[in-house]
Amino acid sequence: LGIQIDGTTASSVKGSPNITNQVSDAIPEDNDFYQFIYGNQPTRDAAVLSHNLPNYLSRSAPLTMKARVRNQGSAEINTVTMNYSINGGAAVSANVSGLTMANNDINELTHTTPWLASASGWATVKIWTSNPNGAADEIPSNDTLTARIYVYDSAAPRKVMHEVFSSSTC
Repeated sequence: LGIQIDGTTASSVKGSPNITNQVSDAIPEDNDFYQFIYGNQPTRDAAVLSHNLPNYLSRSAPLTMKARVRNQGSAEINTVTMNYSINGGAAVSANVSGLTMANNDINELTHTTPWLASASGWATVKIWTSNPNGAADEIPSNDTLTARIYVYDSAAPRKVMHEVFSSSTC
């Protein structure tokens, strides 16, 4: 796997040509892709791919922030700062260490400080990474995801009524 630019310039994916197909079925979650970007690869680039934020959240339930992060830099990532902010407020930051994320590795990172909503209603949650290996991320445009969550005070228990009609003799 690679890209040929001209007769003397080429770039190949690490491990090529001994790369096996990892797809086991047709769902997109297990698909692999390779991105070739013009220019030099950054040394430090931690990109946030997705988050675990629900659409609805009980005000009494603390939410542990998690994000899937890909190392898109050439250097292995051993530490990264994970941050979140609620409704544009102050950032809550935590250092995540003990990582061994090689180039293109994806890890799910967990913030050490859960969020407990103080009021019901809509909340805008911003989650991002910064400072891979203690230095500035060279491509900060792919570090942040934002979601809206509706926080509710309480939920009423619901019971399902199931009625069966078979005949008039029953």
